Amino acid sequence: MEMLNTLSDTKVLEDLRALSARENEVTCEILLYLIEVDNRKLYLEQGYGSLFDYCTRALGYSEPAAMRRITAARCSREYPGVYQRLKEKKLTLSSISVFSSVLSKENVQSVLEAVCGKSKREVELYVSRFRPAKKL
Repeated sequence: MEMLNTLSDTKVLEDLRALSARENEVTCEILLYLIEVDNRKLYLEQGYGSLFDYCTRALGYSEPAAMRRITAARCSREYPGVYQRLKEKKLTLSSISVFSSVLSKENVQSVLEAVCGKSKREVELYVSRFRPAKKL
């Protein structure tokens, strides 16, 4: 195995960009598989009571990582545009977790336009407009 410290700066940065692209591709593929496992409820056959339980215990995801993936998978199943934008790196798993609760058939296009390319904090601010203000 080649030691990273022997690579040129240019090579390290090129390789990192390529790995990042592959990581996104694999994440999107994992979501497709999670959708299928969820649709078929295959986790039950494996002795797990929920997809979350399967993701944390069988796949070894942390609880927050499992929730982000499950939320993104289910949101992608319901709204294919979400998946496409994730694949294009216009959305992140974290941002999908934030805005998924406010999506509807009626607002999906406007929400996606508003959140694509935004940071998680910007998405949180946008989503806060959908929630009523707390009474003092």
